[in-house]
Amino acid sequence: KPYYEKIGLKDFRKPYPAHNMFIQLVANGGVVALVLFLIWQLWVLRYVYFRVSDSVVRAIVIQTFAAFL
Repeated sequence: KPYYEKIGLKDFRKPYPAHNMFIQLVANGGVVALVLFLIWQLWVLRYVYFRVSDSVVRAIVIQTFAAFL
């Protein structure tokens, strides 16, 4: 809400969150939340890369993960 007030939209009926997950993380939790989120994402990717033995399945999982990001 302070951002809406700064641009003159104090009485805006429905303030929307950012349409970017990374910006929203920084706005809600700060840089610490963004760093923790990125560490968790890298851990998941590393886990998939080293634990999934089938290269086709690994590629599908990593591409799906990247598409959701």
